[in-house]
Amino acid sequence: MGTCWRRKLFICVKEEVQKHIFPKEIGFTSARNVMNFNVSFISRFELRHQDMIAFSSLQQAILKVCELGWKKVSATVKELSKTAKAAFEIRGLLTPVVCSRKNHSSIFNIKGDQELYEKLLESNIITSLLGDGIRVGFSYFNTQADLCRLPEVLALYFLLR
Repeated sequence: MGTCWRRKLFICVKEEVQKHIFPKEIGFTSARNVMNFNVSFISRFELRHQDMIAFSSLQQAILKVCELGWKKVSATVKELSKTAKAAFEIRGLLTPVVCSRKNHSSIFNIKGDQELYEKLLESNIITSLLGDGIRVGFSYFNTQADLCRLPEVLALYFLLR
């Protein structure tokens, strides 16, 4: 992932709710019928072009979750999150607020800088530099081996500093 990227957003909106949602502005030249305001619901939220690769990736992810079952996916992510939180706590990489939580999401903002971020990328660990930390997240396609690799790279990084 380079330094220039865009966030993707996916939302589900019931058809009966759509008639009540009117953003103050619509995307820059994203709607074909701007002059007569005959604009489809989705066009009200389009910023530019449709990213078909993102849609296809989302479709495949949804199909995989359906194949595995939500309970299995949820349990996998919950276990990875629990293990990651413990590993990050031991290394002092989490804020006291996050450490005090009994349960936490699968997304963490660990203490780190540009140098650590680059080291993680060199080690093929995908993260995002965010504010004063590094965002690390786990999903159902990650394994315990993936999770074990991250603390190993972190330990080596801090050992060599």
